[in-house]
Amino acid sequence: MSPLSRLHAFFTLPDTVSPLERQHLLRTQQVAQWIGLGHIPLLMGVAAVCGTGPVRALVFSLVVLAGPFIAGRTLQNPRHVSMVIAVAAMCLGGLLVHFGQGPMQIEMHFYFFAALALLTTFLDPKVVLVGAGTVALHHLLLYFLLPSSVFNYEASIWVVVVHAAFVVFESIPATSIARRQFDLIVGLERKVGERTEELQQQKVRLNQVFDTVEEGLAVIDHDGQWAGPQSAALLRALPNATEARSFPDALAAHDPDHALEVAIALEALRDGFLPEELLLEQFPARFCVADETFALRPIRLHDEQRDLFLLVIQNITAELAHAEERRRQNQALALMKRATDDPEAVLSFLRTGGDLVAQVEQHAGDLVTTMRSLHTLKGNGALVGLQAFAHLCHELEDEIRDTTAPPSEASQARLRAAWDELEADVAAVLDLDAADDVRIPRGEFADVLASLEQQIASGALEQRMRWWSYEPVERPLERLAQQARQIARRVGKEEVEVVVEAAELRLPAAQWCGLWSALVHVARNAVDHGLHTASERARIGLAGPPSLSFGARIEGGSLIVEVRDNGPGIDWAAIRERAASLGVPASASETELLFTDGVTSRTQVTDLSGRGVGLAAVRQAVIARDGTIHVQSRPHEGTTFQFVFPAPEDAVLPLQAAA
Repeated sequence: MSPLSRLHAFFTLPDTVSPLERQHLLRTQQVAQWIGLGHIPLLMGVAAVCGTGPVRALVFSLVVLAGPFIAGRTLQNPRHVSMVIAVAAMCLGGLLVHFGQGPMQIEMHFYFFAALALLTTFLDPKVVLVGAGTVALHHLLLYFLLPSSVFNYEASIWVVVVHAAFVVFESIPATSIARRQFDLIVGLERKVGERTEELQQQKVRLNQVFDTVEEGLAVIDHDGQWAGPQSAALLRALPNATEARSFPDALAAHDPDHALEVAIALEALRDGFLPEELLLEQFPARFCVADETFALRPIRLHDEQRDLFLLVIQNITAELAHAEERRRQNQALALMKRATDDPEAVLSFLRTGGDLVAQVEQHAGDLVTTMRSLHTLKGNGALVGLQAFAHLCHELEDEIRDTTAPPSEASQARLRAAWDELEADVAAVLDLDAADDVRIPRGEFADVLASLEQQIASGALEQRMRWWSYEPVERPLERLAQQARQIARRVGKEEVEVVVEAAELRLPAAQWCGLWSALVHVARNAVDHGLHTASERARIGLAGPPSLSFGARIEGGSLIVEVRDNGPGIDWAAIRERAASLGVPASASETELLFTDGVTSRTQVTDLSGRGVGLAAVRQAVIARDGTIHVQSRPHEGTTFQFVFPAPEDAVLPLQAAA
């Protein structure tokens, strides 16, 4: 190849712009446009200091920056957009020199050399040449038309020649760097010609095996390029595999996001910085083609000369559909059992859950509110046996934690679809109209008959009959106790004693269901990290089994709801340390710290606790009912949560109260 041909090959990139190169260029161009916008105040400031017209600097800057803006929205080839940006960058340099007229004007020429170096990030030697040519043309034209715009002294033509020579000199390494970056980042065409015959023989042998198995099979190298035959099942999954150069390219036509993940995983395998076993284990496990989902598993092949991998692809669409159907059936059965055993619990969940789902949708940008809503949905879903729904809420919590952003529209749609499915299932197994019927214990009915015979005042009877429509406080507390028992079994604390003490108290279900919904967080926290196991209590010399009690009573004109345990007590030092890291004032009380968003004594998040949002949701529910919170905790003696509210006038059995 002649020197001229080699030079042409050096400056000419392949015609095809790969997805990876396109993505890199789009990101780099976006950064360049933002940097360009940052030049506007810079140039206006320079012009103001030098007295060369800030308004003119603004106008000329906008004219120059219009070029990249228009090019980015009209040109299809991102490399062409890069060239327009190169011209604009050098024009901005010309404006800097022009508006910076004065003693420092000559030093401002260094801008062009810095800009040439930055143009290498576009990975195209031609972009560097375009930038250098723009500088040379700018200096040549303005030297003859407006020399003061270039130099702060009477310069000869040789000064322009020297500047041009330096620009050319800087362009040589810059173009070399750009080409080398292109070769490193985008990748060279792999020379596989010398291996074609050997691989062809392997392909013939492998094809006989590949086409007899149900799984899709293909051999790739660590660049993702095909290095062997592809099975018939793989070609059915990726019909364009024969035309694509590599597996990521074939996948990009159907699932671009997973194709990029595969390309990154292959790059990590190629770099070899992390253990190969770990990278193979973390390799993207799934991808989608149309409405079908495929499992993907790479297996390392032993080859002394090349890094080869066998891709095993299995269509799992039917399995996922069956698993989803099983999940739906199991959840429907759990819901049916719960609706039969405790319809009020299901109705309470529906009353609060619908509002919480709406809060996630309407306040998705408010991460605090969204996390509280999801955490409460998760806890109450588990309370009524809807483990799949609770798991979905946990996944959305993880998404927010991992991205520090609101749940995606797809995730919100999943939550809404799951909720609509639940409502449909409830309607199928529970007569919602009948569920609002008032249930009267036979003993109370007999008391009312006796009162009628004794001609008790009609007002008292009316109050008592209204009281029948309220929910006995014992029921929601018993639901909390039931979940506490279930959680205790899950975390290996089967011996926990759970007690409910509610006396004869009733409250309007619709008005108080939000409180019971929030208190599930107190119950979950108490069992998960508020109680010792029996063996731990024995080891540290504490008598009796671990215990947890839920109670409610009227006392001194107040309704007191109480959750008490005999566990290790609250680690206030850990609470204060966590609160301080969140910027909570040191003057805050212990109770305020404990019920602050994000504050938790846990160092790891589980599906039960550790996010620091549950107690904040409790505080919100208590405040909404004009209540106050009191916490007492002593090491190895236990913790008592008291939630105090103004006592409703009709919370106690009317005739008993009158007596």
